[in-house]
Amino acid sequence: MATIKSDTNYVSCAACEMNALCLPFEVAGKSLDLIEGVLHRRKLIKKDEPLFFAGDTFETFECVSAGSFKLVVPGNPGRVAGFSYAGEMLDAGAMYTGRHCYDAVALENSYVCAISQESVEEISHQIPDFQGRLIRLMSEQLFHVNRLMTLLTGRRKADERLAAFLAGVSIRFQEHGFPAKEFRLSMARDDIASYLGLAKGTVSRVLARFHQQGLIVSSGKYFEIKDIEKLKKLASLPVSFLQQMR
Repeated sequence: MATIKSDTNYVSCAACEMNALCLPFEVAGKSLDLIEGVLHRRKLIKKDEPLFFAGDTFETFECVSAGSFKLVVPGNPGRVAGFSYAGEMLDAGAMYTGRHCYDAVALENSYVCAISQESVEEISHQIPDFQGRLIRLMSEQLFHVNRLMTLLTGRRKADERLAAFLAGVSIRFQEHGFPAKEFRLSMARDDIASYLGLAKGTVSRVLARFHQQGLIVSSGKYFEIKDIEKLKKLASLPVSFLQQMR
């Protein structure tokens, strides 16, 4: 199994979900990089540190450039509502409500790129197409959220839920230029269990069963998918998902 240090694996700009905002514009036949100077690149958020809290005013578009975060519904205990990996935006839906709905906590030493909403609005006034890019970006975010919910909704058996989760992680890593069959999951088993609505012991037992069945090889937080076809079948993924997992 390959050694993967996800906190040093930066996503390429081309595979980042925020690249629609960062790409230069053609204005009067010249390439104009309006976002240069207002984009804060690779801000470090240390492990277990929050990036923002539920209820905080939405002020910046933030995308993970390396590492990973968990989104937590505040409460006791806090329920994990999702995970964000390198190349993915964090709680972009907060733009609609004006406030964040979750706590975003770094699962490892992580880096984010950020641009303020104020800067986005100023650029939109100068370049109309910038607003179009932003709308496409929000639509893409909604698509990914809905697709993830499709993976997990209605799957009652623990084996199906965990298989769908691993398959979903594989797809997301592949989309952002990382290996699809070998990866590191930075979150604790408790976080996975909370996200999937399972007990921690159930998650551990199912992973052990997957290992015995030859579906995966795992060592701590490192995973290798050995039989992706069986994993997809167990997860009962729709055809659209099967076509993406090559």
